[in-house]
Amino acid sequence: MSARQGERRVANSAADLVFYTDTSETDYPIYITAQREVWLKSRPHSGEYIDERGVVKRRYDVPIVASFYVRVSKLESDGVTHPLLDVAISAVREITKGEPEVFKYALTYEAHREDQYLGEAKAFAIKVVSQKTPFSGVKGERARAWAVAFTWRRRLAAKYPMLAPYTYVSGEEGKKARAYARLIVKLPVVTRELEVLFARALGAPVAATTDEEIGELERLIAEKERELAELKAKLEELKRLRSLPGRIASLVPVGERERREKVEAGVGA
Repeated sequence: MSARQGERRVANSAADLVFYTDTSETDYPIYITAQREVWLKSRPHSGEYIDERGVVKRRYDVPIVASFYVRVSKLESDGVTHPLLDVAISAVREITKGEPEVFKYALTYEAHREDQYLGEAKAFAIKVVSQKTPFSGVKGERARAWAVAFTWRRRLAAKYPMLAPYTYVSGEEGKKARAYARLIVKLPVVTRELEVLFARALGAPVAATTDEEIGELERLIAEKERELAELKAKLEELKRLRSLPGRIASLVPVGERERREKVEAGVGA
């Protein structure tokens, strides 16, 4: 389960939703409150309440703004990537002195706002997972196993601040004071469809693509296409010249050819 240590799970963006999605399970709900707090699998609720007699305990549900039912499937292909993937692999390898594993997941979110079904959208997640820390699985060394993992996280976050928001420690505990801890970098790969669906579910305005933005992109594309056409024309001309007899001489500037001819005739340098 993804969690940045010391922080509540708060989804201010679709990328946050992907980051907090538990990829170890599938077909479960994710609830988001008015404060954008994320609850996985169980409905949001406050702490236990004890009445004035100290006997009755009650739990108060927290109102839900949006809910997402997520389906998770593991990907075997390498088609999904992220701009920070190579950096994350190198960083985890450097900090942990071990070769990390990379896992990729396809996520399908079914969004609801109150009782209204809003639709579905896909996204992806890439996890770079370290080898288990030293002392993992060793009897009586639970604290040291976790301590190493958190030290890894602090070092990686300090040296690679661009990865800090995506880095956390995960693992489980066993019998006889054992623990199994790892360092994980989880990179969300968000689609435009999920961004729109997330905004609708949270009642936030969807950023529209303006006519000015479209026009600017079209202008840039046209400019690049002209530059590419010019480069192709130059390339074809060079190929043509290379295929002609005496092509080497033809590529030498006129003044340079005259100077060389004079030198060869003994006229002067």
